Amino acid sequence: MTKVGDDQGKTTNLEQKRQVRKYRSTEEKKPSQTELFRSLARAMEKSKFSRLPEFPFNFHVVGEEDGQSTIIESDDSGLCRKIHRDRVVSAILSYCNNELGEFPYYPDFDVDKVKKVFAYWASSAAQIAMPKAVRWNDEHGLCFSKLPWNLADVDAGFGNTDLFDEMLSRCTNAEALAAWIGSIFVENSDLQTYVWIYGDGCNGKGALARFLYRTLGRGYASLQVPQNNDKHWTAQLIGKRLGVFPDCNNYGFVKSGLFKSLTGGDPVTVEEKYYGAMTMKLPVKFMFNSNEQPKITSQLSDLRRIIFCEIKPIPGSQDPFYEEKLWAEGGHFIMQCIELYKSLCPNHEVIPVDESLARDLAEENEMEYQTIFDKLFIVQDGSHVIAEDYQNALRQEFYTRDERTKFTTWVTKVKKYARYDRTGGRKYKGIRVARAF
Repeated sequence: MTKVGDDQGKTTNLEQKRQVRKYRSTEEKKPSQTELFRSLARAMEKSKFSRLPEFPFNFHVVGEEDGQSTIIESDDSGLCRKIHRDRVVSAILSYCNNELGEFPYYPDFDVDKVKKVFAYWASSAAQIAMPKAVRWNDEHGLCFSKLPWNLADVDAGFGNTDLFDEMLSRCTNAEALAAWIGSIFVENSDLQTYVWIYGDGCNGKGALARFLYRTLGRGYASLQVPQNNDKHWTAQLIGKRLGVFPDCNNYGFVKSGLFKSLTGGDPVTVEEKYYGAMTMKLPVKFMFNSNEQPKITSQLSDLRRIIFCEIKPIPGSQDPFYEEKLWAEGGHFIMQCIELYKSLCPNHEVIPVDESLARDLAEENEMEYQTIFDKLFIVQDGSHVIAEDYQNALRQEFYTRDERTKFTTWVTKVKKYARYDRTGGRKYKGIRVARAF
């Protein structure tokens, strides 16, 4: 038996709900700040639930192993670059002003409010793994540099590499050099080892550097040694895989704390111009080219970390199409180098290298240092040289601070003839000057 009163009550309730929904749909209701932030975050994530215009940038939050996060930007091809948070803030502000003009509330966002939007997005967005440093052209996925060859077209066992083989035949430590080139394209390979190629000219070292530039594109950086504590120097390494010093004569840089931090995989301070400083890891490998021999010592860290390659001139006349012919062999050469590295270092060990050439060079350098030391100082227990007199003595033989620093390192760390002491004034204990300067 149906109760008429109950049916009337149900009908009344449904009608009331319709009226409430209609009222709410027409009522101008200001959304909360959290709702606005959530709406912008959905647009930035390209969510299918977003009702805002398309966000014109592709930003991602990368989770690091140490719990920190990095912001990267990718283009439609999947190429990435690491960026400062302020770039994201500027992009959001531009989006609110230029794309959301017809939407209430968003154009009123100022920089401080947009910074809060960034913080909300960075904390709520799904984190991704760090993209690969390098991918082949036909590989899918995010990366910082893309090779111009298809993986399907190259094979380690086939393909002509005669010119590269000829170049390596003129180079000492050729196998280690080839393996190191291969390591550039392998994730998590050892960063500590660097290459130094020495040759008088017309030998192909410049051609090799330009080949690697064409290969890596935006993943390559041409560098000069930082001057005067340049706080922006490391910014040029963001998103790079290889840094090349095309004509380096500052041999002390490889002993600097900055270089050791970079090759040790330690986080370093990065400060782009017009943006604040931030700390990040820069997985960059380094190659030095020079006409002169590098100044190295016999310290174990020097010898283990350097692949020293002396390269002889190209025989005969120079071929004007030499570099284009190298390029034609490029894909197969890179694949061969990758396979060589994997066979020598299956667990990302330090690349095995013939240290004899570096040892001979170190002994030659140290003989020169020993001659200078014997000319300037005498080893004597209980004696000391105040720092000012010590530097005056060194200025008779060395014209630059870098040269004096390397010599002092040899005196105090390699031979341990003297030790620096600040007690009662700066001085070097254990030596005295041979004569007044």
